[in-house]
Amino acid sequence: MENKTALKQHFGKLGEYLKEKRESQNLTQIDVAKACQCKSQFVSNWERGKCSPPWDILKKLIKLYDIPERQIFNFLMKEYEKLIITNLGIKAKR
Repeated sequence: MENKTALKQHFGKLGEYLKEKRESQNLTQIDVAKACQCKSQFVSNWERGKCSPPWDILKKLIKLYDIPERQIFNFLMKEYEKLIITNLGIKAKR
């Protein structure tokens, strides 16, 4: 199992991105939790890079934050590329 630093490295940028989007909408973590029908602790965990929101919640966040589909797609591809490479042991191109 990966340690906390490794998880933060993988999910931290996504968390920062989601926090930035939430704050740009002037929403609290409680507002987001209510809209996504989850606990505010989960929102906090995503934003701190402890974990990633499940896909069904991520879909709700995309709508709530009005994130263009292409923008979130590109962000997630870049963000998870490192995670995939690390977990599959693939050597990165130089």
